[in-house]
Amino acid sequence: ATAGTFKIGAKGSATALGSVPERDFAVTRRLSLDPTVGRVGTVVTVSGTGFVANTSVSISYDQTAVGTTPATVVSTAAGNVSATFTVPPGVPGVHPVVVSDGAGMANATFATTSSMSVAGSSTLPGDEMTITGQGFPSFAPVTFTFDNATLATRPASVTADASGAFSATVTLPEAARGT
Repeated sequence: ATAGTFKIGAKGSATALGSVPERDFAVTRRLSLDPTVGRVGTVVTVSGTGFVANTSVSISYDQTAVGTTPATVVSTAAGNVSATFTVPPGVPGVHPVVVSDGAGMANATFATTSSMSVAGSSTLPGDEMTITGQGFPSFAPVTFTFDNATLATRPASVTADASGAFSATVTLPEAARGT
């Protein structure tokens, strides 16, 4: 059922409909996300109920519209909504996801975590490798360690950009054999 207030009545074999006072019952919009925690680039499934039937809905993340699959999301005749979106670049933390049908909205939250990747899975001491990351605080300095020692980077100072992403090159130092 779509969101709104409805009357609920009851009758029985010896009780006529209307002889028992009707009661108001509220149907609300509800929204769920799967998963609710992940990194930038995570595909999130949005499922909702209680929306206006057969109506186009909008989905936003951090108060900004996001691209979805399907590209145009329309509620079913029963007022259900289902779509996916990809978590856009941003800072770590809790982010609101809102689905609106023009008559009302429902919201949920998605928590992003920081991530880092290293180009290639192995290298030799003295070789350069590129490290990239996302989900860091905007404009925050980023430092790197190898076997608990700070690594020099190129550029010499690495700072996450406005969307929390960074890229740096490091030279792998000599080290004791790893596991």
